[in-house]
Amino acid sequence: MKLEFDNVNYVDDGGLLAAEIVLTGGEIIALKNSGRLVVGNARPDHDIVTLKSGKERYRRTTARQKDWTEELLRNEAVVGNLTFNLNPDECDFSIDEEGHTLTIDQGNLDQEVDSATRTRSIISAGENPAQTFDLDTRFAVRIWFANEEEERKLFHVYNQRGEKVNDTVAKFQYQSTPHQRIAKLLMVNSPHLGMDNIEVQTNAVSSNSNKLTAFNTLSQATEAFWSNDPMTEADEKMDADYLIQFWDELVAHRPEYGRLNKEERQKLRGVSMAGTAVSIHGILALADAMRTTGTPLSKLAGLKSSVIIKDGAGADRLVDYLDYDNPLWTDLGVLVNATDKAGNVKKTLRMSFQTRKAMGDAMKRNLGL
Repeated sequence: MKLEFDNVNYVDDGGLLAAEIVLTGGEIIALKNSGRLVVGNARPDHDIVTLKSGKERYRRTTARQKDWTEELLRNEAVVGNLTFNLNPDECDFSIDEEGHTLTIDQGNLDQEVDSATRTRSIISAGENPAQTFDLDTRFAVRIWFANEEEERKLFHVYNQRGEKVNDTVAKFQYQSTPHQRIAKLLMVNSPHLGMDNIEVQTNAVSSNSNKLTAFNTLSQATEAFWSNDPMTEADEKMDADYLIQFWDELVAHRPEYGRLNKEERQKLRGVSMAGTAVSIHGILALADAMRTTGTPLSKLAGLKSSVIIKDGAGADRLVDYLDYDNPLWTDLGVLVNATDKAGNVKKTLRMSFQTRKAMGDAMKRNLGL
């Protein structure tokens, strides 16, 4: 059966000819159901596996597909251009640039170049029992006319050129979850944080910086350890207001979590847990525990405690609770001994969900929670 497309615009890109068309969600699904659009490419996620029952499915459904499907069901998805291909070695088609038409006499469109996940999301939304996806939604589609070798090159260009923006920049520019929005409200409105004390361009803070932490760290900590699930914008603001007050009290007892100059910040690095990324997670876990138990914020004074340790000669020595020399942190695995290039053994932070949780649990125990 012939496929005919009207209102086609032709473009030149990378020495190849390509067509630009518009298809509705319903038309894309019809192409797939008729077998005229083969969805999938070299990514293992798109491999078709056969179950014992004889049914076929894709090897893996990614989180990206789930997110796109949910957004399509709300008719709010940003999908961008979809990419199809007509392999001239396998298909017969006619191009009419003056008449702005494309006719496919034989063969199928494929997605070996790109966008199979987005197409699968459109199909998934269209087949969802809720039937809330508007099948008349129009999508921009580029059709390449690339042979197998050219197709492989295009796949490489689409998937290897360029670099995804880091999580800090992405989350600071747009917050997709309530917890991310709470983190930004905290950062923007706390007099102890703000853009001049929170890194918003990279996922890590430079050793030469005076800043406390990166926004992605603050956001991740909130997402992982803030247990409240706000339903409205007012709920989010209420949670953020609590955290702003919490941070005021925290800085009153541990100024390391507020604004410091570069010299003060650098003196802490490598000797104190205060202000480290893993401790930010611990602080958010502590804040959540104090909120849920109704613990007065004044109890944060307990974080300014000291512990007695033995020095090399066996004598008692007093160290700050958050000092690297507090054996608690190595006992919990938050700090580990590592050898640097010069052969010196020094304590190094270990970042994992387990150590972040251990940090929070230790802080809660310290305050009797």
